[in-house]
Formats: sequence, C-alpha cells, structure tokens
Amino acid sequence: MILSAAISGLAARPVRVEATERPAAEPISIAGLGEAAAREARVRVQAALASTGESSPQGVVIRCEGASSTSATALDLAIALAAAVPRPSRRIAAFADLSLAGELRPVRGVLVAVEALRGLADAIIVAPDNASEAALIEGAPVVVARTLADALRFARGDDCACTRVDQPPRLAPPTASRNCDLSDVRGLPVARRALEVAAAGGHNLLLVGPPGAGKTMLARRLPGLLPRLTYPEALEVTRVHSVAGLNVGGGLVSSRPFRAPHHSTTPPGIVGGGAPTARPGELSLAHHGVLFLDELPEFSRSALESLVDPLATGEVTLARASGTVRYPASALVVASMLACPCGHAPSRRCRCSAADRARYASRVPPALLDLFDLRVTLEPSMLGEPQDAREPERSAAVAARVLAARTRAAKEPPPADLLDQSARTTLAPLNGQTARRALRVAKTLMVLDGETAIAHAHLDEALALTGGHGQGSS
Repeated sequence: MILSAAISGLAARPVRVEATERPAAEPISIAGLGEAAAREARVRVQAALASTGESSPQGVVIRCEGASSTSATALDLAIALAAAVPRPSRRIAAFADLSLAGELRPVRGVLVAVEALRGLADAIIVAPDNASEAALIEGAPVVVARTLADALRFARGDDCACTRVDQPPRLAPPTASRNCDLSDVRGLPVARRALEVAAAGGHNLLLVGPPGAGKTMLARRLPGLLPRLTYPEALEVTRVHSVAGLNVGGGLVSSRPFRAPHHSTTPPGIVGGGAPTARPGELSLAHHGVLFLDELPEFSRSALESLVDPLATGEVTLARASGTVRYPASALVVASMLACPCGHAPSRRCRCSAADRARYASRVPPALLDLFDLRVTLEPSMLGEPQDAREPERSAAVAARVLAARTRAAKEPPPADLLDQSARTTLAPLNGQTARRALRVAKTLMVLDGETAIAHAHLDEALALTGGHGQGSS
C-alpha cells in the first residue's frame, strides 16, 4: 500500500493506493477515480513503467481510496509504485506526476499534501522541482527521486536511490525591488501620506485622477511600505500559491504579494472558481499583500460585486457539488479610476456632462465603494512646476513608521474611546458611515503621529483623506 494525497482548497486528505492481482481485461485497472481520469492515469503509468525496463504488471487492480478525479495526475507515482511494488520495504507516500519517459514531474499543492502526509509515512517522495517547497514542513521525511526507476529501487529498500531533503532556513529575507521605491515619487504629498496611512491601518485606497497622474506608480510602491511577513503569514501565502500552481520550483514566499488583474478578468478569476476544482482567485493570491484594481469602473459589475463579501469577511467561500472550499482573502486593495469618462476632469478639456460622470461613477457598486476608507484625487504635475529640492523619503523610512504604528495600534482601545473634546465636536454632525470611516482613519493618524488621543487635527485630516468634506488633492 502506498499513500498519496488529494487536494481540497488549502487542505489535503490522505489517499490509500492499494494493489491486488485479479483477472482483468487491462494489465492495470484503476478504481476510485473518474472513468476518464482512470483511463488517462493508466496510460501514463504503463508507459512510465515500460520505460524503466520493468516487466509489465498483468491483471493488477489499483484502488485509490479517498481520491478524486481532480487529483489523478498527482497520484501517478503512487499508482506506479503500488502496481510494481505491492509490499514496499517501509511506509511510503508519493506525490508526483510521471512523464511517459518515467521522469518525475512537479505538481501543484505539494505543501498541503506533505502537511497531510507528515507522520503517516517514513518517506514522502516528491519530484526535484517540488523539493524546496515540500521541505518547508517541519519534521516531514521528504525525499527526492528523479525517475520512476529511482523511486522503485527506494521502495524495495535501496536508501541511496533517493535524496533526503534538508529543511531550508526558517524565513529567507524578502527579495527587494530597486525599481519600486517611494523616493521615485516626486511631489504628491497627500497621495504619499495616503499610502502611509493605508499601510499603517490596513485601509483600502481609491485613487482618482487622469492618465499620467501617478496612480499605478503609487500602487506599486505600497507593498514596500508593509511590514515584513511573519513566518506563519509567509507559510500561509506559500500555501495559497502552491495550491494555485504558482510556486512550482520555489520555496517559501517571503515577499508581500502584489496582484494587478486586467479589468477583463472574470468573477472566478477575481475571487476563485473554475472546474473541475475551485482554485484561488486574484484576491486570495494577494492574501497578506496588495490587490491593485486599475480602471475600477471597467471591471464587470459581477466581478466587482463578487468582491464585496470576501473583502468584508476576509475569506472566499466557494460552494461546489463536491463540497465547499474556503480561501483566505485578507488583502489590502488599491483601486484607481478616472474622474470622468474622458479622463480630463476637472480641466477645461473635459466635455463630459454631469449625467455622464454620474453614469461612469455608478459602474462601481456602492457596497464596494463603502469598503474604501481612503479616497484621494490626483492631478497631473504641470510641466515646469517647481519641485521640492529635498530628497523624497525612501520606502524603508516610511516602512519603519508603519511598523511602529501597527504595533501601537494593536494595544490601543477602540477609536471612539480616544477622542478628545474638540474631535467629538467635529464628529457630532457627521452621518454614521462617514463618522465610522473617519474614526478608523483618525486612529491610524494618531498612532502615526505618536499621540495618545485623537485630536481635531487628526479628524480633520481623516475627513480630507476619506472624502468626508471634499476629497483630498495633491
């Protein structure tokens, strides 16, 4: 009996692959998979076994207990080992694809598969390209086989046929991008401040302005302001990317993700889905990082509406006939849009009517718009406009303030308990939604400034950044 695993969302369940000899029409018959999946797996396994020079099994029936058609490819190695070595020398688990020439190929979801198999086997065989990812699971006996022939020798007791994988460093330093530093942004003081506030308080940010105003440039610099991923956060991000098939050949994802889907992306592409298995979408791939939605009104209405609940709850729930799959969705969202359909507002070049602008703005569902605490209007820098002679702050300096502010904010009481008397007077006439949004941002401004109470100045700046009394400009 050989163990393997079947992936379901961010988890995996063990699969028992057992073989027995019975009269059968095929040399190898496979039960437990769908008809098409079983037929294709049989062809791959028979070709791979033939490439090793093994005598072809005759009348072998393979039963895959706990498998599904979606996991058939990753079961190839386990099926081949069970067919050729019915009684292995030790408890073996295998999770790899097989080429027709008998080489082990990488598969998605190795991280969660090894998590499920740890403690159940004396050795877990994976493909070479999956080794660094599989080794992230502490205490898992991961070994690498390059070919099916090596795996067969190992199953029969030859310890030298496979290579044991050592654990990598617990958390490698993140890869820094020299091309996305905040010091590249000249001017735009309100927008820079909004980025810092968004990073410190986890506030979603909406940037409004014409083409060339710097919206994309600002968004791409936000990940560099966020604190470094902790090991549990990095492991969670790696788990999502592994299941999506984006981490093949890689190890621990140590940098904050940045995802920028095109506005033609479908709802399943945004929040997850697909067939035969529901995979994570762009929102989950941006977990613990930044999701940038450029030209927000150009996304389909259904795609934007699909974001509302996951952003509010921090989780994507996808119900399928085979079961319910959940993916994490705790991402910081930055969106950009024009002020009007032509993009020239508020300059004299704009010829859009008030009705045109209203129709354009109405493409964004109000429920989604409510999730953006920060709303900043940008204007393009005029040619010849004098620039500040001082060198702009680098991302590292801002990131240090953000980290300190996050640490302080976690220890502070709710923002309503931090208001001084002048701030209470300013807040009194505001409606509920505006007041709650302003309070959240004001608390972030307070901790960034190192103060112990929310003052009138914090609330006034918060109202400017949230659009509470006219949108902030830069």
